[in-house]
Amino acid sequence: MDQCKGCFTAAAPISLDTLMYFASLDIPIFEVFGQSECTGPHTVSGPTCWKIGTCGRPIKGTESLVFPNTGELCYRGRHIFMGYMHMPDKTAETIDDDGFLHSGDVAAFDEDHDVDIQSPSGFMKITGRIKELLITAGGENIPPVLIENEVKGACSAVSNCMLIGDKRKYLTMLISLKVKYEKDGMLSDILASDTLFIGKKIGSTATTYTEVKVDPLWKKCIDDAVKVANSKTTSNAQIIQKWTWLTTDFSEKGGELTPTLKLKRNVAYDKYLSLCDKMYEE
Repeated sequence: MDQCKGCFTAAAPISLDTLMYFASLDIPIFEVFGQSECTGPHTVSGPTCWKIGTCGRPIKGTESLVFPNTGELCYRGRHIFMGYMHMPDKTAETIDDDGFLHSGDVAAFDEDHDVDIQSPSGFMKITGRIKELLITAGGENIPPVLIENEVKGACSAVSNCMLIGDKRKYLTMLISLKVKYEKDGMLSDILASDTLFIGKKIGSTATTYTEVKVDPLWKKCIDDAVKVANSKTTSNAQIIQKWTWLTTDFSEKGGELTPTLKLKRNVAYDKYLSLCDKMYEE
């Protein structure tokens, strides 16, 4: 590792915990965003262009655009491909008349701009996928990943959380805490060290997830984390009104996560539909 000139990650999301851990060892991991359709990268990080949790800034000579209604990231430049071979309909769906490639990702740029790059040129963060957008009963488009990450950031013991609200009157959330794994890869009921550390800070004596779910101290801890997330929303439609404990954490063996630990929202929603419905009972 001492011979390594740069450590990069791309293709799949990486947890903030992992990035922070390596950063504490003075090993910055640079995130890159791109697609096969743009022949590799569109935004890059590097030694002089690095913010943990972002994918860097757009490369020079490119243009970026975030659609105001959906938040979809679109971009163009000489790195964009010509189209899908023998698939003109698919190509027309992906590249619009102005030459912008529609990524299908929901993104946001911060205000830390680069004067040498056409605006928006701040550090870019992927907050979800267009197909993952929740559309409430009131017609609001809600990017769930952004809100979920705020809850996780407010309480490091949270393992997984899933925002609910598609075609619903308000937003709710399913939440689980970090637990240990058995030797066969199955989830145990024993709390992980991160969770026990937070538990000690809030005065809880719970050592199992079963105990957590009936512990008022842990309920208040999550209530506070949700309040922090709600304080950062841009509209009332993005406020989490209720939350409830998941029966057990999401996992690949449970079917809710992919091998790269991406959330299968439809699978998880169908599996825990009864928990979701309870939060909407008057």
